[in-house]
Amino acid sequence: MLNGPFSPLDIINMDLSSHKFVYLSACQTAVGDIKAPDVMIHLKAGLQFGGVKSMIGTQWSVHDGVAFLVASEFCKEFCAGGVMDCTRAARSFHKVIQSLRRQKIPLRELIMFIHTGI
Repeated sequence: MLNGPFSPLDIINMDLSSHKFVYLSACQTAVGDIKAPDVMIHLKAGLQFGGVKSMIGTQWSVHDGVAFLVASEFCKEFCAGGVMDCTRAARSFHKVIQSLRRQKIPLRELIMFIHTGI
């Protein structure tokens, strides 16, 4: 960030209640700081505490190709018919993961993705 590091605690103090969905396409977006194990605030939790209703993130490192595949397939499913309906995020995410499993993408490549919220 321009003015210094940006932490999940900074996000908690923001009003993000008008934001219905966030897709965090990066590694370890749902992992806390190992230097402060008693503080389980990570980027994904910060966004949720800030008011975001629904989000997808990762619990640990993910291969770039798999991250791209999951994100692109999710966008196709989530925005089907040209409409982004945030109430369909969980169902769309589930369908994509199941479809990728049927395509023989190993579970170990997909298990780090998580959806939280509505």
